[in-house]
Amino acid sequence: MSTGVKLLITGIVITGISFILPIVGVLHFVLGSPSIQFEVPGKKQITLESAGKYILYNDYITTYGDKNYRTGKQLPDGMAVEILTDYDNKKVDFKFDSSTTTQVMGTKSISVGSFEVTKPCKVEINVSGLEENRIFSISDFKLTKILILVGASVLTVSIGVVLLIIGIVKIISSQVRKNISPAAS
Repeated sequence: MSTGVKLLITGIVITGISFILPIVGVLHFVLGSPSIQFEVPGKKQITLESAGKYILYNDYITTYGDKNYRTGKQLPDGMAVEILTDYDNKKVDFKFDSSTTTQVMGTKSISVGSFEVTKPCKVEINVSGLEENRIFSISDFKLTKILILVGASVLTVSIGVVLLIIGIVKIISSQVRKNISPAAS
């Protein structure tokens, strides 16, 4: 098997992988790291598996336990969120931000805000100032991971295409050399 054919096959395989990679990644993000739901107002202790940014959501249309909730996107002005970590028992800086919305498997959510932890830990989330029970959820921030996945896909498709082109050029040039060689003799 010639070098050109080997490069062509390698390019096809790498390009194929670059299209499969995002599908596997999206499935992992959607199915592999579910958000943790809990009822508010009140306190909830949650274990966070890794350091990083987390988003607190208001699941305004959802099913929790055996009850359906339809509470609306808008939160009351007097609502407060306090988050403490178990490693230093200090309040975490919580940034209110309602700019992110999600819809996954019948649950519609809008972000309440975000916070960061510097290492895996347990956090205590205390939500007060609500007159009705609501369902909140917490999820890790996935945008950075998605951008890394997209970058890896672009890189692998680029490598695959370059190998395809080099393989095709080598095959063509070897054919041209074969065709020229008998004519020269």
